[in-house]
Amino acid sequence: MKRLLSLSIAIISLSSVVMAQQNKVVSAWNYYKPEYDLLDKARTNIDEASVHESTMGKAKTWYYRGLIYQKIYKHPKYGNLDEMALEKAYESYKKALELEPNYENKDVIEQNLEILAGNFFARGLDEFNAKTFDRSLNSFQWVLKISPNDSKATLNSALCAERVGKTDIAKGYYASLVASKQADANVFLSLASILRKENNIDGALTTIIEGRKNFPDNNPLMIEQLNIYLSTGREKEASEFIDMAIQSDPSNASLYFAKGTLNDKQGKKDVAEAAYKKAIELNVKYFEAYYNLGAMHFNTAAEMVNKANDIPPNKIAEYEAAKKKFEAKFRDAVPYLEKALELSPNDVSTMESLKQIYTKLNQLDKASEMKKRIDAAK
Repeated sequence: MKRLLSLSIAIISLSSVVMAQQNKVVSAWNYYKPEYDLLDKARTNIDEASVHESTMGKAKTWYYRGLIYQKIYKHPKYGNLDEMALEKAYESYKKALELEPNYENKDVIEQNLEILAGNFFARGLDEFNAKTFDRSLNSFQWVLKISPNDSKATLNSALCAERVGKTDIAKGYYASLVASKQADANVFLSLASILRKENNIDGALTTIIEGRKNFPDNNPLMIEQLNIYLSTGREKEASEFIDMAIQSDPSNASLYFAKGTLNDKQGKKDVAEAAYKKAIELNVKYFEAYYNLGAMHFNTAAEMVNKANDIPPNKIAEYEAAKKKFEAKFRDAVPYLEKALELSPNDVSTMESLKQIYTKLNQLDKASEMKKRIDAAK
């Protein structure tokens, strides 16, 4: 009889432990309710229940845990209770569905997961703006765990990964956007840039060409294609590409700008100038065309200054003749750069160029004014 009595006591004791853990689940739920809103106690009870063998295998335990941690996040009183609240909420909901794929509150869980995705995304943006890019990348990757096809989270993950030097990760995200037809022109450019840095020139060119199929009028893509041709010595392809593009779209100012850039780099100044002027004719507000045209004259003048400085000091007449020529060339640059500055009043590069020209032309009042604008813009 004594042995039977001992066994009965053990069974009663075990039953009491199980009941106690079940009560913790109920207590956690009650503390969670709005009328109590005691999330510190709710958290303590549900965490204990989630590691006890009698309750850790029940979907309800994990469902409640998800609700509690989700509510903790940014709670006015308990928001600092756990900095991993969002992550723990996500893991709890997933555990609930893992234990019971058809759990009675499955629809609520799925809705709450979408809310969590929004929370992670907002947190990622805050971290991005704070320039904590590693943390931001982590947040956006949590979004992708919930919504793998979220193009904004994918793009932001790529941008963060690039900023922290994780180019393989960035490349993967950019490539996935391209593959899923969710890439804008900048995605193609970024992916091509990474490939070029890896010395995968063919891959970069293929990416740019694919990008131009989607965005045929995108100027940066066209320029990048030209840059690849030029950097790899494919000037023939570059010339054929730009002339063929102009024939197919003769009213496209961007193509003339690209032609100007190409010939400018090749030292064909007359052809470049005509192309830039045609771009301006087609688009009177084309800042880049005005700037490049002014910069081309500026650079030519600077080369003339260098040559003039090599003239021996005793050859005064020869130097004065050279000076008149380079000053005239500087003056050629002025109207284009002034127009560029009119179109983009805060562009420091334009202001710097004009300040140097005004100084060379002894227009010191204008140079001083330009310096003030530069200081204000920085």
